[in-house]
Amino acid sequence: MFYQSEEVEILEKDELSSKARSTLSEIDKKQKDKREKKKGIFNVDRQLITTTLKPNREEDEIAAAEATLVYHGVRHGISYLAQQCTTTVLKNLFSSSLIANSLSCGRTKAAAIATDVLAPSFTHHVIQEMKLAFYYSLSFDASNKGNLKTYPFCVQYFSDVGVKKGSNSKL
Repeated sequence: MFYQSEEVEILEKDELSSKARSTLSEIDKKQKDKREKKKGIFNVDRQLITTTLKPNREEDEIAAAEATLVYHGVRHGISYLAQQCTTTVLKNLFSSSLIANSLSCGRTKAAAIATDVLAPSFTHHVIQEMKLAFYYSLSFDASNKGNLKTYPFCVQYFSDVGVKKGSNSKL
């Protein structure tokens, strides 16, 4: 009898262990399926994001118009406050234009466009042209205007088309 009960216990343990193994394998399989589904969803989402995010032509045109206004203002020495007023006038003047109505180029944004977008671009352009030039001159000075201290500089160099002056033809 002792042997029989031992066999029954062993049999029961084997059955339990096989059931446990099958249950564990099912759980592992379910978790693996969940992970694969998540990966699949993630990949689908990534694909959808890349295919649906296309450059918006209208936003690009608005950004180009704002950059053009800022460039024009800086080129002609117009203050950022006057540029803000000009933007308001343009909105009223061209009220039927979607681009004009979407302009929002105030003092802070105009200053940011001038210092963070236009200035690095033109500086890079002038430096590239100066590398090709045989001769160039650089003059600079310190200037105080109210509580603002500036260090303006002027670059003059020979290019393929003639003499260029950095302070006049570039930002």
